[in-house]
Amino acid sequence: MHPFSIRLGLALVLILTFFAATGVAADHTLLTPLLVDINGWKAEPASGMTMDMGSSRMINAAREYRQGGKELNAMVMLGNQAMTQGSMQAMKAENAEGKMSVSTIDGFKVMSQYSKTEKSGAVIVYLTQEQQQGAMFTLVYKGLSEEEGWNAAKKFNWKEMKNSVDKLF
Repeated sequence: MHPFSIRLGLALVLILTFFAATGVAADHTLLTPLLVDINGWKAEPASGMTMDMGSSRMINAAREYRQGGKELNAMVMLGNQAMTQGSMQAMKAENAEGKMSVSTIDGFKVMSQYSKTEKSGAVIVYLTQEQQQGAMFTLVYKGLSEEEGWNAAKKFNWKEMKNSVDKLF
């Protein structure tokens, strides 16, 4: 496994633990409609989970898409943030194996990662933060160029996602 893939995997694990939630009272079925059909892609039905461990809750909805050998995994997640978004600064890094960037797009803080050698990556859109709670949209892709990954991420309406998750706080 390439070192960039290991870093991508570790980043995604951190993101998943990023939202070990408290205080979100809703059901994942409120999020599944945000994971829309994409023309030309075969999609599994959206699924999700609402996890309640007493003082910790997390809500997510996920959907898998396939087109030949290409794959997309989309997820909307709500919960209490273990880390703050405010510390993320605009940055870009690149080496022979991959790229990583943090930027603001259409008013959203967005982190992207791409493995050149594996043609895989992720786009993470931070949708909202209310006090200690936040929401994000993640698209992980495989078998796509970086541009194709970005185009796939833009097929989802980030503003509609933000408006929908804001109602859950």
